[in-house]
Amino acid sequence: MKKCWPLFLVSLLLILPEFSNAVLTPKNELKEGDLISVSDYGDPDIFIINSFGYKRLFLNPVIFNFYGHLGGFQRVKKVTLQTRDSYVTSGLFRNCEVDDPKVYGVETTKEDEGNLHWVNTSGDQAVKDDPNFFKKVFCINNREFSWYPKSSDYGSVKQIPVYARTETSTPMKKAELCPDNIWDVAEQKDPGLCPEDNPANNPNSVVEKSSLTSMPLASPISSPSLSPLPSSSPQTPIISITWTKDAGTRVSGGQVPYVHKLKDGRSRMYYCGLRGSMESAISSDGLNFQAESGVRLAPIYGGYETIICDPTVVELSDGRFRLYYKGANVGGVPAIHKIFSAISPDGLNFERERLVIDSEKTDDQGWASVPEAIKLSDGRVRLYYVSRACGRGCIVSAISSDGLNFTKEETKIYDYVDPSMTQLTDGRFFLITANFTQQGGTELYSFISSDGIHFDNANPQSVIVESVADPAIVRVDDKTFRVYYWKIPDNLPTIYSITGILDQ
Repeated sequence: MKKCWPLFLVSLLLILPEFSNAVLTPKNELKEGDLISVSDYGDPDIFIINSFGYKRLFLNPVIFNFYGHLGGFQRVKKVTLQTRDSYVTSGLFRNCEVDDPKVYGVETTKEDEGNLHWVNTSGDQAVKDDPNFFKKVFCINNREFSWYPKSSDYGSVKQIPVYARTETSTPMKKAELCPDNIWDVAEQKDPGLCPEDNPANNPNSVVEKSSLTSMPLASPISSPSLSPLPSSSPQTPIISITWTKDAGTRVSGGQVPYVHKLKDGRSRMYYCGLRGSMESAISSDGLNFQAESGVRLAPIYGGYETIICDPTVVELSDGRFRLYYKGANVGGVPAIHKIFSAISPDGLNFERERLVIDSEKTDDQGWASVPEAIKLSDGRVRLYYVSRACGRGCIVSAISSDGLNFTKEETKIYDYVDPSMTQLTDGRFFLITANFTQQGGTELYSFISSDGIHFDNANPQSVIVESVADPAIVRVDDKTFRVYYWKIPDNLPTIYSITGILDQ
């Protein structure tokens, strides 16, 4: 998934002429990644919003300019005070550019200055103190992280301060937005915001339901329920597996694993290291891994491989290894994710090949991420990945006869992310995937398909209910499967595993 979790605040203390005459944008037209401001009300702060109802503040113009990919001031949308305040300001973030797992809180010391405090608490405790903790974490880049002075640690989520600015002018009531015949979530929480939209007073008003859209990595999903596929999707008989957690850990200091079984029986795990590169470890039993020296692939800063992660590998007929991976121009959301390939004679020393899924030229809408490659019996390569092609986050697939030129297939698994695939002895496809919960955690589920394209999207089977992500499944033998994963709440990213035995 590569998941970068949303959260942090920022404020811009400048009236911006580029958008001072813009038309106010209704809340129902906003989406994750939009920039918003209420400059008409005397407050020049600029925020970016996420799909969970939170916003982060750009503390000053310098920080805002660290994110040129957002489009600058001309992309800021003017909204009402009610719309802005319906998004809760968050002061949590992490440096996703270097995959730092630490979450920091911002303390504003002046209007446009602040300090960072490491939130030095376990993920489990953070969720106990605030069930929405991980929904509030925004990704920032190295430049912003380095800009802040670092201060003493916070020992609890409860120490994180709340940012607020006193309005310098009287709010104006916008008749076109209040009433707008939509009783939104903020108005439901505070009926005094716009009583004209209350259905008790307005029979034409529509009640807005709190909804979260799924996005990778930084965009968890509201619930494990799925939108069903068309009725033509085959109903593949489910399988029964008993899962048991393996003792100990597989790799410390790594996340987003992929495990490839070598011809000599050993297992090589590829994973995302703490310094932004892809690394590997080797094991003779699939449980005890030893880190291998060097890196398999390093990022290239300044382009669409500034962030690289999500490795997946296929072995070619000539003995070479092809690595597919996610490349992004920046950490977190919004960002543009594309899928690239690299080639190696030994599975250790990789040379970059090419871009294989350009999400800006396909229907993926700028997000082709978390690839999972599987080599079919006929030699073709099928690539599963997370896309925005479904109108929200979903898993899609593409097929290739040469491993480089891919054609989209019909696969659409709505509201699930981070695919990992293997096959059963009878040829059926066994998919492990992740779904994000309202509490900010993640759960793993499995699906079965007879053709690897059509899945019973309404009948997922639970694998593990815990705050884990980025599963990697390996078939150990005809009846045994092992899934590797990492835990989101861990202060130090660590890879674990769970083993399943087929009951039938």
